[in-house]
Order: sequence, then C-alpha cells, then structure tokens
Amino acid sequence: MASAAPALSQPRPVPRHRWAIGILAAAAAAVAACGCGATHGPATAARTIAPAGAGPVGGLTAGRRLYVAAGCGRCHALRDAGARGGSGPDFDTSERLDRAGILAGLVEGANGMPSYADRLPSARRELLADYLLAVAWRPHRRGR
Repeated sequence: MASAAPALSQPRPVPRHRWAIGILAAAAAAVAACGCGATHGPATAARTIAPAGAGPVGGLTAGRRLYVAAGCGRCHALRDAGARGGSGPDFDTSERLDRAGILAGLVEGANGMPSYADRLPSARRELLADYLLAVAWRPHRRGR
C-alpha cells in the first residue's frame, strides 16, 4: 500500500492583533512623552503629537484618539475615552469646561500640566476642545 505524500505546510496567517500592538506601542510612547507635571526640555517640546491612525482631522473618533495619544487620560478622567486620570481635573464631573479655558490650558499649561503649544498644532488643540465639549459631563446632561 502506497503512503500518501506528506501535506505541504501552509504559511501561518499573521495574527490579527499585530496591528493593535503597534497602536499600543505608539500610545505608550505618547503617554511617556506626556509626563504630566514634568519639565520638558527642548527635545521633547519640539515633538508634535498626532494620534496613531487618526486619519483626517474631525469627528469624535479622531478626538478620542487624540485624547488617548496625547496622554490626557493619564491625568484627566474621561469615561468616553476609558481614562481614569487621577491628578488633574476629572472631565466627567467638571462643571467649568469651556472652549476658551480648554484652549488656554493646552497652550499655557497650569497647576502642574505642561504646555502643549509646541506638541499639539492649533488644529489638534481645536479638535481636542471640540471632543471634550461634545463628550464631557455637562449640567444639562446629568442623566447620561
């Protein structure tokens, strides 16, 4: 009786989670670069933060990605972004969020928060403000 030829082994498919590892690595690098409250030298001040795979600027998804990539959730809690924060104002409970305040805080920094003027271009700061104003807690949204 003739034996069957051994089957050629087929190439193993690339695991689907490989792309996620790249995104997580980029997010971890952004969080490490944030250093909320730390002083920043010229090398880090010149870096520009862009969300990994955000695509065109606009929309809640891009705002959420930017919030995560910039490391905002390391200090500021925001349920929509899955951020628990801890040392900065909690955006889920803050009643004092307004566009001018958000933009001023990003440019000037305050109370241990570094300035993001050199790391987030104006369009990205505007996107982040739009996102926060769309999803953060508001007195008229108590039931959400």
